[in-house]
Amino acid sequence: MMERIAETSPRPRTRITGVVYLLYFFTAILGQVLIRGIIVSGDAAATATNILAHERLFRLSMAVGLIATALYIAVTVLF
Repeated sequence: MMERIAETSPRPRTRITGVVYLLYFFTAILGQVLIRGIIVSGDAAATATNILAHERLFRLSMAVGLIATALYIAVTVLF
């Protein structure tokens, strides 16, 4: 009887969901922090100049954003 209860326990899945949720928040915030100085609101020319000057940082922030999106999809599926 105890084995059957352990098999149906939702704790491992709940913990995985919690860890993935925390990773999502961490990556989403990191992506926004990385891109904060590059994007200039209302000035496309300055934004383009900043992107060209800091191309690696821009690419890194986009990659982190894609990872955050994948983690959000994973959290949605786990919920």
